Amino acid sequence: MSTINRPNYGDVAEAIHYARQCLKEKLPPQLTYHNLKHTFEHVLPAAMDLADRCGLTQEEKDLLAVAVAFHDIGWIVQGTGHERIGADMARKELPDFGFTELQIERIASMILATKLPHQPTCLLDSIMIDADMAVLSRDDFWHCNGELRCEVELLGETMSDRLWYEGQLSFLEAHHYFTEAAVAAYEPAKQEHILELRHLLETSEAEADLPQTRLSPAESLVESENDG
Repeated sequence: MSTINRPNYGDVAEAIHYARQCLKEKLPPQLTYHNLKHTFEHVLPAAMDLADRCGLTQEEKDLLAVAVAFHDIGWIVQGTGHERIGADMARKELPDFGFTELQIERIASMILATKLPHQPTCLLDSIMIDADMAVLSRDDFWHCNGELRCEVELLGETMSDRLWYEGQLSFLEAHHYFTEAAVAAYEPAKQEHILELRHLLETSEAEADLPQTRLSPAESLVESENDG
């Protein structure tokens, strides 16, 4: 990803650096999933890969990269409605980096598209969503799932193992990727994870039979601090 400095084109690298610093300095430590690793090690590479597969222009790729950097920045304020907060922050901050109003609105649209239920309005929105959900197919899906569960519990919501896995199964079964590129790249592994969830729920007769895949709060917080 290159920095482009020319009239009417924003400074991509500086905008991403700004978002990274905000996340690093202001994200609550309880966020063991929605953190720097999620944004820059998981979602950004997936977004750039899908951008190449979908044949985006360089400008579209750059706007997508900025949207990824800002897509969870609203969490520095609160989790509820963080997509709207992030879009508003992008609208406020990105003029200082030279982005046009049209470019900023395209970025804001991508950020807002990550809100559930997903309702993309264009290809860029669809790629943003699919990159955010690429975690459902990752080789370390179970580890990431444990980080998400730990985050939920650290934020005050606890549930039984069975209820957690039933909820995860329901989410994966209802989910679908929007781009053909994501379907080809991610759907087979996601289906494997669905089968694994079904199997462990069908074969476990008691709560104690379910795997303890989540990290402990202490382990997750250490990882979160290391990522920062």
